[in-house]
Amino acid sequence: MEIGKLEELKEKAELGDVGAAKKLADMYYYGKGVMQDYKKAAMYYRKVAELSEAAAADGLENSCDDQDTVKGVPFESVVRSFRLANANDACQDDDERDEYGDDDEEEAEYDDGDTDIDIDDLRADAESGDADAMLALAMAYHYGEGVERDISEALDWYMEAVDSDDDSVASKAMMFLGWMYLGGDGLPEDHAKAYDWFSKAAEIGVGEAMFYLGMMCLEGDGVEEDMSGAIEWLRKSADAGCLQAMCQLGDMYSEGEVVDKNHAEALRWYRRAADMGYPEAMHNMGEAYFDGNGVDQDYNEALEWYRKAADAGEEPAMLKLLMMYADGIGIERDLAEAKKWLGR
Repeated sequence: MEIGKLEELKEKAELGDVGAAKKLADMYYYGKGVMQDYKKAAMYYRKVAELSEAAAADGLENSCDDQDTVKGVPFESVVRSFRLANANDACQDDDERDEYGDDDEEEAEYDDGDTDIDIDDLRADAESGDADAMLALAMAYHYGEGVERDISEALDWYMEAVDSDDDSVASKAMMFLGWMYLGGDGLPEDHAKAYDWFSKAAEIGVGEAMFYLGMMCLEGDGVEEDMSGAIEWLRKSADAGCLQAMCQLGDMYSEGEVVDKNHAEALRWYRRAADMGYPEAMHNMGEAYFDGNGVDQDYNEALEWYRKAADAGEEPAMLKLLMMYADGIGIERDLAEAKKWLGR
């Protein structure tokens, strides 16, 4: 979807247009016109609930009045809005770093937690050849931490880090440069340059960079569309331990996208990521057992996977638990248990 039209829909949703909110929710849930994003989908489904179900919004964050109502609104009407989030064969492409990656995860990985930055000491270390200091100084200027934000300085120090003898530091600097060009973060947006930087990081073994290359080949984003190249990069990324790539491969086999539909193969990739603690993959394991895709249908097994995912913070799994308990799917109907998942 064109950026202008997407922004127009968002503005309408914020102004109270329930149709716009529902359209955005569906777009993000099913990945139609936008990168699939369950968290954004859930946000807009909540918006639908707020706009269309009178006082239902109060019920999302406050306790229930009695067994069958949420702040006086019939519980069934609240559930109805959330039931919209029940996709048949969906899997989230991870939260976007502008388009593909995970902002919070990467910031946590590279943030050393030191908020008291002494720029003079950091600069002295960087100028003496300390690669870690070069990267830290670049990030300080990039994000304006301890010093006024200065993209030009940030770029200079990222390049110094890239040219250092420390492959670990160099690869991180390459990734930051790729993200900056991908999202237009302080630089003109240039996906071809982003692809080049991710390629450099991939050459020295960065699994996440391989994931970006695979997704960009798949979308024809910054590079000519290349389905075989996309599969190759995603497999390399998964083999390097990238959980996003494992889940993306699971999606592709589940949907028959680029590859032949194969639910058993999809399940293999989902299970691999789930066993490594990836909440989205746990949710997808629940979906497989719920629908009987690649395995015999088993609501109890689905429930266990949904619980694991929900306990790890995966909101689509919470919504599915809400639905199962509210409707009594595979288990005894339990509105009290369903309500517990409304405010999670």
